[in-house]
Amino acid sequence: MDRFRGLTWDHPRGTDALREAARRAREKGEIDICWEAQPLEGFEARPIAELATRYDLIVMDHPHLGDARADDCLKPLGPTFGSLLEHWQSDTVGASFESYSDRDGQWALPLDAATQVMIRGARVDTPPQTLEELFSASKSLRTVPCYAGPHAALMFMALCAGLGTPCNTGRSERFAEPSTALEALDVMARLAHRMEPRQWDLNPIDMHEAVAAGNVDLCPWVYGYAPYGRPGPGQVRFSDVVRLHPDGVLGSTLGGTGLAVTRKATITPALIDHIKWLMSMESQKGLIPVHSGQPSRKPAWEDEEVNQAVGGFYNDTRRTTEAAWVRPRWPGYTAFQATLSDIIRTGLRNRDTASTVYARWEGVYQSAIGVPA
Repeated sequence: MDRFRGLTWDHPRGTDALREAARRAREKGEIDICWEAQPLEGFEARPIAELATRYDLIVMDHPHLGDARADDCLKPLGPTFGSLLEHWQSDTVGASFESYSDRDGQWALPLDAATQVMIRGARVDTPPQTLEELFSASKSLRTVPCYAGPHAALMFMALCAGLGTPCNTGRSERFAEPSTALEALDVMARLAHRMEPRQWDLNPIDMHEAVAAGNVDLCPWVYGYAPYGRPGPGQVRFSDVVRLHPDGVLGSTLGGTGLAVTRKATITPALIDHIKWLMSMESQKGLIPVHSGQPSRKPAWEDEEVNQAVGGFYNDTRRTTEAAWVRPRWPGYTAFQATLSDIIRTGLRNRDTASTVYARWEGVYQSAIGVPA
C-alpha cells in the first residue's frame, strides 16, 4: 500500500475530513496517508520550502505560491489531472481555484473556500448593511475587529477592496493608493476604539469562540468557520460584510486552503484517485462538511442540506466569497504581509495618525519588492 505524509492545519476544519478520508482509504487497502497538523499561525506564515522537504502533501494558503514557485518545491498538477482541472475550475466558488494558478500551471487544488465575513452572536438579530450602520451598532454592541497575527493587514486589504481601489498584486510602485489607505486605516481606528487589551490577540478561531460564548457580539471582518453555525447553544450567525459605499463591492480578502503535492512525493495511481475523490461531489457535499470541513465547489455551497447543517452559512456569505480579492503571490509577499500587519496593529494600539502608519510601511514594501534603499 502506498504511503504518504501530509501536513494540514490544527483545527477540525483542517484535520477531521482529511483524516477520515485517509482512515477509510487505509481500511480499504487503497492508500496510507498520515496527516499531521501545524498551528494556524504556522499555516499563515511558515515557509512552504521548509515543509516540502518533509511532507508529500501540504495544505497551503495561496499567497505562499510565490515563495513555493521560487524554490521549485511543488509539482504542477496539469500533467496529472489534465482536463479535470477545467471542470473543477468551472464550479469552484469565487477565485478559490485561480488563486493557486499562474501562467505556468496549477499548483494546488482548493479543498476549502473561505473569505472574511461578518459573524454575530445571539444579541444581533439583524446585521448592519452599511458602514454607518456598523459604526452605530458598535456603540451598543460589543464589536471587536480581528487584528491578531496577519489579520490587521488582511482587514486593511479587504477595506481597500471595498473602497474601490484594491491593493496592488504585482510589484507596483505602491502597495496601496494613499487616499484609499488612509480611509481604510481610519475605519480600522474607529472600530478599534473600544477594544480591550486581550482582544487584540484573538485570531479567527478565538473570535468565533468568543462570539459562541457570548463574550463578543459582532466581528465585522473575520475568516468564516462554517461549523460554528451549527444550530444549538452558542450558535454563531454569518452574514456578508457591509458595503462601504452604496454601490460598492463587498470587500474581503480571499482565504481558504489548497492541497499541493511536493517535489518529494511520488505520484501514484492510488494518490491520484484519492485526490480525485476529495474533490468529488460525494466528498464535497458529504465527507467534508459532515466532518467539520468547508467545501470549495458551488454545488456543495448551494445544497440545502449542507446549508441547514450550519445555519445557512454558505447561502448567507456566498456574495462576499464570490467577490473576494486575491492577494499577491510574489516571492517574499508573506513576510511583507506579516510586517505590514504588525505596523498597522502597533499604530492602531498607539492611536497614531493614519498618515503616520501609512508612511511606516512604504520603505518596507519597497525593500520587499526588491527596490534598493
